[in-house]
Order: sequence, then C-alpha cells, then structure tokens
Amino acid sequence: MRASTLRACIPVATALVLVCCVTLVTFALVSADQTQAGILTLRINVTQLLQPPSFLGQPAADARPDAAVSQTLTAVLPETITLGTTHVCFEVAARNRTCNHWPLALAGVFPPSVGPFWPPGVGLTDAPTVASSSAPHLHIRTNLLEGLLAVLTQTFVVNGLLRDVARFPAVGFPGHRLLWAAVLFVFGLRCCLPFYKTVIVLDGLRSTSQHLPAWITVQFGPVYGMCLVCLLGSATLAALGMILV
Repeated sequence: MRASTLRACIPVATALVLVCCVTLVTFALVSADQTQAGILTLRINVTQLLQPPSFLGQPAADARPDAAVSQTLTAVLPETITLGTTHVCFEVAARNRTCNHWPLALAGVFPPSVGPFWPPGVGLTDAPTVASSSAPHLHIRTNLLEGLLAVLTQTFVVNGLLRDVARFPAVGFPGHRLLWAAVLFVFGLRCCLPFYKTVIVLDGLRSTSQHLPAWITVQFGPVYGMCLVCLLGSATLAALGMILV
C-alpha cells in the first residue's frame, strides 16, 4: 500500500521539479535583466581609485585627486560592468550603455574617447578579443541549454519511457535491479552535469571577485541561485527515477 502510494506521488513530484527547472532556465536565457546583468555587476569608483594611499591609517596631506586625470579616467573607464548569461555590458559616463555578445572585441569595451590614448598604429577594431572561445563564462549559455535538454530527457525518456520498457520480462532488467539502478544512476549523473559545471564556473567568478581592489564594488545577480536550484532539481529527477526500481 505504501509502495503504491509512493509510486503515485512520483509523477506529481516529477512534474513540479520539471516545471521549476524549465521556468528558471528559460528566465535566465530570455529575460533581459539576466542576459545582461544576471551574473554580477562591477562598479568602478574613479575618485577612490585616485586617492593617495594612507599612511598608518591617516590620509595623505593632499588627498584630492587631480581633476584632469579624474576627468580623463572617467571618460575612458566604464563606471559599471555587468555580466549576464549571454552579454557583457559597459556603462560609461553620461549613461552611455553598450552591450555585446561574447566573445568581445576590445572595440566593444572602450568608448571612442580612448582613441587618443591608444598605442599608435594599433586599431581598436584590429585588437584581439577580450575573451577567447575557451573562457569559462562563454559556456554558461551552452551549459544552461544542455541542462534544459537533460532534464527534459531525464523526465520523458529515462523516468518515463525507458523505465517502463525495462520492466518488460523480455528486456531482462526486472531480475537485475542492481544493474538497472546503475543504468539510472549514470543517466542521473548526465542530467546533473550541465548545471554542476555552471555552478562551479559561477562559484569561481564569485570567489575571484572577492579579491578585487577596494575601488571596485561587486553585486551578484540571481543566476547563481537559479543554477543551484536547477542542480538540486536535476538531482531530484535522477533520484525519482531510481525510486521503486
């Protein structure tokens, strides 16, 4: 009786987990807030950057930054840098915001005002890309898409069709529950892998950003939490597929 009740609850739990994962992944890949700033936001304080270092906790005698230097850096350095699931955005003075897909050429990073300070003979459009195709953040969108496909496959193919087919006597699995559990375990690992890789990459970004200088402040977006929930959901789908084998 308890086994039949538990078996009847599995489809409901599977549907809830599937809807949760699909909704979060779709939101992370479609919402403009998440694609442009869902991972983290960096804010650069030029005034603090130009502050002379203090001595024994006391500020320097002349702590006022040079106005010309401050104006030049404000015109060149982005005030805000945001990293999303598909874009990186730079906001320079006067709310001039530019967003680009990865990989990003240097021409997409620096505003035209940086031209006089750029090395002679080197064109911005000819500069190498900031991020190569092997950069970790470039794979976030791919991992999320793979994770979406994995949870759909786990739900409809592994937990549904394949699990029911394997119960037929002709297949031979009913007499080898341990072997069938091992097969489901392998499929379950494959379901969790894309979200696990994404969480590892984002966790590395969060850890690295903790060591930035004081004149750069960091604000983390919700994508990391979404991926953690999807990782837990994919693990739940894998576990549901192994119940009552």
